[in-house]
Amino acid sequence: MNSGNVPEAQFSIYRIDFERISEVMTITKKQTQKGYYEEIKNAIINLTIKKLHEKLNAEYRKVKYLGFEGIVFKTMHKPIWQDVIIHMLSSSESKKVKKNEINQFLLNVNVSYLLIYKIGKSIYAMTGGYGSHYISKIIDRNFGLYLIPKIIKIDNPVIKQILQNNLTGNQFSMQKANRQATNFLIEQDMSSIYRQLNIEIDREIAQKLGIEFDENEAKNKKVNIINKDSLVIRRNLSLSQLINILKRIDKLTKAKDNFALNYLVPARKMNYKNSELFSILKTLFTEKKYKAFELVGDEYVNYIVYAAAKCQ
Repeated sequence: MNSGNVPEAQFSIYRIDFERISEVMTITKKQTQKGYYEEIKNAIINLTIKKLHEKLNAEYRKVKYLGFEGIVFKTMHKPIWQDVIIHMLSSSESKKVKKNEINQFLLNVNVSYLLIYKIGKSIYAMTGGYGSHYISKIIDRNFGLYLIPKIIKIDNPVIKQILQNNLTGNQFSMQKANRQATNFLIEQDMSSIYRQLNIEIDREIAQKLGIEFDENEAKNKKVNIINKDSLVIRRNLSLSQLINILKRIDKLTKAKDNFALNYLVPARKMNYKNSELFSILKTLFTEKKYKAFELVGDEYVNYIVYAAAKCQ
């Protein structure tokens, strides 16, 4: 909460996915090399500036403060309904207005920002306005959702309701072997299950996130958080409070889950890169660690029969 004249705001917190960055940007350094994270930060800011140069009358200012780096920018947007209003105003029965004056009058001006903050081996991004649009292809998808099992226990009433509604996967399954064809892309993208989770957390859980409370706030004070690709804390925060929360979040990302929100676990949660998965699969197979494999598909029985015949 506000203390004195310290400026505060609400923030949408994203985490940058380094693998996705390499798909859309040219990164010369490896993660183990010095200067890698600086190159990533500069690449994100420069890509944003490049996109702004493609827009009508866009303006921007770079910002660097307390470890935050980023850009504040202003863009112009034409309302999709402007043709109707232009026609009405230019043909008005009371007072006609020139079309060029109407166009200028109807032009939407939007001020947005993108802030980047590095902690350890992670880079977090905070956005406002249209800022999130400029990093949508390089963020850790469902980051906010995957934080939930790390801060809330399975006996929480909110979580019980989610699990009872079978929102743990499109192919909801408690069996070890799933014999039905599974679309892993749909299954892993939880946006096809729910758009976001809006949760009210108590003081104990809020403090796990690093949220601070004033002495005059009620003991039963609750905080609303919105979880999807980002984590949004519906509470005004100062920059120093935000830094503390980012540090707590970074530690939480390494913590063990209290339950499974989705029964397909992303590789990154097991500290594997997507690009390493095929190599890991071959290693497990050559080392005969067959229990690591699950058989799926319509010809489930044939797999077993032919495999048994080959092994004889």
